[in-house]
Amino acid sequence: MSEVQLRARGRRVRRGAGRPAEPGQNEYLRVPYISRKIPTYDILSEDSLSQIEATAERIMAEIGVEFRDDPEVVDLFRGAGAQVTDLTKDSWSLKFAPGMIREILKTAPERFTQVARNPANSVEIGGDAMVFGALLWLALCDGSRSWAALRHH
Repeated sequence: MSEVQLRARGRRVRRGAGRPAEPGQNEYLRVPYISRKIPTYDILSEDSLSQIEATAERIMAEIGVEFRDDPEVVDLFRGAGAQVTDLTKDSWSLKFAPGMIREILKTAPERFTQVARNPANSVEIGGDAMVFGALLWLALCDGSRSWAALRHH
């Protein structure tokens, strides 16, 4: 169908003219992270936070966390004292003693740069820098992978 026929039917015709050749030319989209300029708010009480932390530690100690396809990370946690159980050739169950994860987190930097292939897209993470991202795919219990959908968020 020609452009004239489409216009006669009341449909819009899109052309490439006036549109940037490359995506991401909007100057407002060039800022890869947001700097928080307002104070944080304590939504939960210290007792509530302590209860959540205690429950999380109990789950990590009694049930554990399954890791897949990353033997290097499993070896790092094993070296730090995690109890590692082989599930398959490429999956492991890790259990962590109470307090172990908190001690590991103390060694993490307060702020760091996640370097992108294009340096203009590198992002600062931590401190007052906030980065929002999307879950792209899920590793399912049956070993398959699925693209994430809005219902997964």
